[in-house]
Amino acid sequence: MGRLLNFINEVRKITLPYGYGRERFKAVEAEEMNHVKVAESVEGTRFNDQFLVEYNRLQDIKVFADMLRNADELMDTTVQREPDFDLEIHYKADAVERYQLWLGRNGTPSVLSNVSESHRLYKVEADITGRLIVTLQVDA
Repeated sequence: MGRLLNFINEVRKITLPYGYGRERFKAVEAEEMNHVKVAESVEGTRFNDQFLVEYNRLQDIKVFADMLRNADELMDTTVQREPDFDLEIHYKADAVERYQLWLGRNGTPSVLSNVSESHRLYKVEADITGRLIVTLQVDA
């Protein structure tokens, strides 16, 4: 019986990369982002690179990935206040993008802007705003 259990365990080790039980790892590998650094925005449009926190766990990175995937461009819109957060997103291919985030309140959308295209603003849906509030651990 012991030999059978040892054999089963060895088969599991061999087949784990290809199937059952591997879903969590596939999700990490499928996500394009490595990590996200977050800083509180400073006055003006200058990007603050004094990062307070870095996220690299799948559940945290997924929030930021969903934020970017689901953002819709806003036409003829301006934001009258300073951004709340500066985000630096690192991708697996060593690419880096910087964004400024105007975080909405719980149940309301947020606004996002790529620093390299600051004239374009994007709307982040209210449900993702709620997830960002939880991830960033802010009171809203």
